[in-house]
Amino acid sequence: SYEGRLENPKIAALADFLRQEGSSCRVVIAGRPHAVDRYWGGLFDQRDWRFAQLEPFTPEQTKQYLGEDRLKHLKHLEVEILSIPRSLEVIRAMAPEQLQDLGTASDVYWKLVLQMLYKSPHVDRDASADRFVADDALWLLGAMAFEMTLAGNFEGVPEGEFTDFKDRLWQRQAGNTKWRYDDFQTKLDLLGQTNEFLEFGFLEGWGLKQVFWRNRTLQEFFAGLWLSKFASKGDSRKMGRRVYHPKVEASVPFYWTWRFATEMPSAGRAKERWVASMKPLYRRRGYRPTEMIYRSWRTMEKARTSRQAGGVDTWNHYRQNVLRSYWKEFQDLTETVEVARELLAEFRPIPPNYHGPDDLKFCVGSPPDEPERFSDEGPWYTSIEGAFELACYPVTNGQYELFEQSHSGGPPEQNCQNKPVVQVSWYDAWAYCLWLGEGFRLPTEPEWEFACRAGTFGAYCFGNDMEELKHYAWYVDNSGSVIHPVGKLRANAWGLHDMHGNVWEWCDSKYRINMTNPTALRETKGWVSRGGSATFLARYCRSAARSGVLPANTFEYIGFRVARSARQVQR
Repeated sequence: SYEGRLENPKIAALADFLRQEGSSCRVVIAGRPHAVDRYWGGLFDQRDWRFAQLEPFTPEQTKQYLGEDRLKHLKHLEVEILSIPRSLEVIRAMAPEQLQDLGTASDVYWKLVLQMLYKSPHVDRDASADRFVADDALWLLGAMAFEMTLAGNFEGVPEGEFTDFKDRLWQRQAGNTKWRYDDFQTKLDLLGQTNEFLEFGFLEGWGLKQVFWRNRTLQEFFAGLWLSKFASKGDSRKMGRRVYHPKVEASVPFYWTWRFATEMPSAGRAKERWVASMKPLYRRRGYRPTEMIYRSWRTMEKARTSRQAGGVDTWNHYRQNVLRSYWKEFQDLTETVEVARELLAEFRPIPPNYHGPDDLKFCVGSPPDEPERFSDEGPWYTSIEGAFELACYPVTNGQYELFEQSHSGGPPEQNCQNKPVVQVSWYDAWAYCLWLGEGFRLPTEPEWEFACRAGTFGAYCFGNDMEELKHYAWYVDNSGSVIHPVGKLRANAWGLHDMHGNVWEWCDSKYRINMTNPTALRETKGWVSRGGSATFLARYCRSAARSGVLPANTFEYIGFRVARSARQVQR
């Protein structure tokens, strides 16, 4: 953490208050967990404090806070964002008609920041004007945030350090030939006046003589904006050494900076700079930052399929400069590594002997009279989108190590090369499929159940005879509560092994409690996993049994298998 010579004045004032008044009244202090850890010695260790962690808003609480009118406009916004207090506060301040295009936290803050800037009489809306325009303010705020973030400084820059800090900002704009030093100072002064007019909406304190952000999220957003819109190649390389991964403790403070950057809307991105900043995410290293790989890919996929100006051009630049080298890693392995070649050979057509769309219609879930069914199992009549191929087995440790050599599924006995890989998040599974090449992916939930049933209608792929289960599934009654190598029990009628038991398998579908209403956004809870595992009862291994798991979570009983388009050419 940042070791400044002076304490944050807010913390110093709080400490003074607690020393003088804290013993005579009840005090509630709110903040992120890292703030409590950092200031434990100065604020908390001498008093009888009680600590609590607030739960996210429930859907009903979100509805009460935002109101139905706003909520109905948020059709595209990630449900997770609706549980974050800071985002809710921002959304509540917006007019309902401004909410329709919001999809991510970056969308929320981008729209808020522009809205704030254009309220100020100091910011000219004419981008060609020789005055202070929004892009000038964004550059300065982004430079401040990035300079601090790169130094691990999430506290602030006190007045005594501001002169040196300002010199570093000036050096950052060395390539900005339209600014002389006098121009730079004028822009800073105008930013200070804008901030004061906005009642210190960005920074605290009169005049721009120090830098203390109104809240940490603003610093993280502007640092992410810098990566997306203004970063030099050197900036991208330096931040690339701070890529977020949940198992690397030193990277955790940079989570939201990376998340804002990976999901920045098109107006907040400069094509070459954004792609250069994303490139470190896809490089081979001791670990794979799979969540940020997923979020950056999704941003480009939206750009490719939208009508945004320059969207397809940005996608092509991303594909050429980022994805090609990512895909080439596995392509090179197939030439020399037998495990890689075996992986490509272990697929079955789903369904076999496909004739037409009628072959793809079926009922997801279980009938109301199925013994030991759960209430979230439908049934729901649907049709999968097209024929596809599915791997015969879950991905094994040996296959996953080609992607991430440092991965460990737990104790040594679990890391047997032919056992299913576990302790992988949904992001890990998704990024692995992307790494294999075009056409490879996770199966959707309907695809998974369609393949598991293999044309049957009973509780299991073989029917309802519980005596048969031990021949098809490793579950708590026959597994010894340990995971077994793949393919040791019988396959279903379509040649797929371990669809019941051994490990739960991630699917590329959001989990919704009410399957009969698959568009019920507010019921979403993580991503679907299917199949049950060696440590679960038989009822969890049924064809219709389902679970919802947060995508960043990992467990010793969740793995995945790979699907691919039936049109994908064999390598």
